[in-house]
Amino acid sequence: MTETSGFVPKLEDASLFKVEKHKNKVEGILCACRERIADEVGALLGINVQLVHLEDRVAGRDDFNFKEGSYSQIIANLDVVGEIEGRSFLSINLKDSILIAGRLMLFSDSELRAVVDGEDFKPDIEDAYGEIINIIARIFTAVFENEYTKQIRFIKVGFQQVASITMDPFYDRTIVDLEYYVSSMRLVLGENEFGIIHLFFPVDLLLLENFVETVADAIETTGTQQVMAEQSAIKPVEKETTNVNDILTVENYNNSSEHNDILLIGDDEVEVAKLKNVLGIRGYGVRVLSFKDNVYDFITGELKAVYLVTREIDEQALGVAIKVNSACSLPIIVAAPGWTREKVIKAVKYGAKDILLTPAAVEDIEENIANNLTKFAA
Repeated sequence: MTETSGFVPKLEDASLFKVEKHKNKVEGILCACRERIADEVGALLGINVQLVHLEDRVAGRDDFNFKEGSYSQIIANLDVVGEIEGRSFLSINLKDSILIAGRLMLFSDSELRAVVDGEDFKPDIEDAYGEIINIIARIFTAVFENEYTKQIRFIKVGFQQVASITMDPFYDRTIVDLEYYVSSMRLVLGENEFGIIHLFFPVDLLLLENFVETVADAIETTGTQQVMAEQSAIKPVEKETTNVNDILTVENYNNSSEHNDILLIGDDEVEVAKLKNVLGIRGYGVRVLSFKDNVYDFITGELKAVYLVTREIDEQALGVAIKVNSACSLPIIVAAPGWTREKVIKAVKYGAKDILLTPAAVEDIEENIANNLTKFAA
């Protein structure tokens, strides 16, 4: 085996197909919930409500990085009863919860500004916000009863105010230390964007407790485990060892194609250029983006896959995977050096369907393309 290995989890694998199919079902259910929440809460408040920039992933409580962790949060506890029992959570920053409750209470604009700026989650605000959470719980119950494989209901059992998710010791007693399926979305009221809403579902509640391990096992079964074991015995490959005629120079990997089949997103210019050249030879149109580009602007119906090409498997690179995964169902391949079992599991949690070890030889890129693109196009 060469030092890099192309891989795609095969749909013929029964266990992998089963968990992928169930995950897709869960994603569809949550999408339906979000649409109904936007419609019904919007009708209640008398304003157009949108939930945008959706991001879903598996995360432990402590490794989930709240983008707005410096703000006080209101965490609603939603108990789940029925064929499966547990507790889910809905988190929204304090000012946004007061804003929503104040609109329900028909505050004037000046009154609303004053109460939001004061950050006073007083009893009447708490009661109004509780009514909105009750509506959300009823929506989850209705959608899950119609579409989920188990009969469950969601019941609001209260909520807590915490000073900061990332710093408040009370957080330890609010959200139990488990693996969660976290669904995040930004709140839009009318024309104005506000904070991010986070929904936490224990993975066993959604029957996704085996998802990450199943995909990681499939990766290792296909050869990644052997590749990782061999890394220490292989001499580092210099970037220049690949024939310069086989790759594009960094300065030449522009976006000249009239159609875009593949997005290459990353910070490893040499590996990006190499991938772009091999894909181009095979007739694929490629668009190259940096991690700073807004990936949502480039997700189109003609795309076939997305490669994240990074020098290091870090939060910046994998954060892009979350965005891509939330916007489409395209295969996401993470190309990076230094893969380990732990890093494979982390990549899967962020939405990766495949990995590629870099520096990559041309033949290994071709194998990866065949696994991820050619077989599905056949």
